[in-house]
Amino acid sequence: MLLKALKKDFSKISVLKIVNILLKFIVSILFVRLLGIEGRGVFFKLSQIGGIISFFLCLSIGDYFIFNINRGIGNSKLFLKTYVFFSIFIFLVIISSFFITNIQNVALIMFILIGTNEYLYFSFLKSNRRYSYLTVLIIVKNVLLMILILLWNTSIYYLIITYCLLSFIIIFIIIFQEFSFSDIKLFNKLELKELFKYSKNVHVNNVFTDFENKSDILIVAFFLSPREIGIYSVVVVLSQSVNNITNLLINTIGPHYKDLSKKMIISIIKISFIIAILFTTVMLIFGNFILTNIYGIIDNNIYSYLLILSVALIPETLSRVFVTHYKFTKDNNVLSKIALFTAFFNISLNLVAVPYFGLYAVVIISLITYSIRFFYFYLHFKNQQLIKSIWYILPDLETLRSVKKILIKTT
Repeated sequence: MLLKALKKDFSKISVLKIVNILLKFIVSILFVRLLGIEGRGVFFKLSQIGGIISFFLCLSIGDYFIFNINRGIGNSKLFLKTYVFFSIFIFLVIISSFFITNIQNVALIMFILIGTNEYLYFSFLKSNRRYSYLTVLIIVKNVLLMILILLWNTSIYYLIITYCLLSFIIIFIIIFQEFSFSDIKLFNKLELKELFKYSKNVHVNNVFTDFENKSDILIVAFFLSPREIGIYSVVVVLSQSVNNITNLLINTIGPHYKDLSKKMIISIIKISFIIAILFTTVMLIFGNFILTNIYGIIDNNIYSYLLILSVALIPETLSRVFVTHYKFTKDNNVLSKIALFTAFFNISLNLVAVPYFGLYAVVIISLITYSIRFFYFYLHFKNQQLIKSIWYILPDLETLRSVKKILIKTT
């Protein structure tokens, strides 16, 4: 039954990921071709900073939805209460933003609001394994952005504000039609106590992990020009194809994690390893052609950035499987230790090196940081006797057959 459920969920999420990858490529290409690499840089900078802030504000409630599903508890009433609370907050902030004269700050606020809105609803859909529905929403969201890019001929900041407001309205209408707001009740003390107890144990580690993952983006945003930020954003979009399929696996196993055996967890690590290598190889071969002929970017160093970051994302993809294990086994001490260390390490080195070496410093430090984190998790797994040695997680013939089946299903 478990394998059947995993296969069913995987087939649904695979469609989501393929559509999502293709749309991200198309959106990034349109941005560079029509609004320039600088316009892409502005959009990327504000969206990433807004995403970090909105994730911090949401208290890891999305993980709490999945945690409840693993305990056999429904999430509909909890989601509705949470969404109404955040919607009131969002509405007040939108009204306040009209009194802000700096258009860049207004655009950032809009990204924070839509990030909060989407995080809650998308997490609810994932926790209930409604992947097809989520696919449609992401398609609508990206098509909306593509239309705006094609039609826009004024300030990039007004494009961002328009996009965020329209996205918020679309999701709000969908939720309003799906749920009955008439019988909504406020949080009781027990619900709040349990929610904040979970959040206290998980959210700090999640914030540190997210901050560590995106610390290079923050450094780039504050130290480099819009053009360099735009170049980095394109490199990130391309290189992240390395871990998109492994994220697919992670999203699939989340709601089922309590039922997975040790052998299945190791198999997922092996599959992640071989898929990461395959995607990195594809990017190494075709990356330069994509950058120069499809994006039309003329830059002597951009292909080198792509090569380094693609290799860096191999240990990063494996680490994500380890993180999933510790998150859903509630071993938060392991996550907090490595998140604190790598965040401090990453930020310190970037602050010193980026002003002198630019994007080369960012991608090389990412490679070092991701490798350190992977080996930390590996050693901890080994100490817990979950794996015997590094060879135990390397792909074998059985893994290659599994990957072949996955690739056939996703093409």
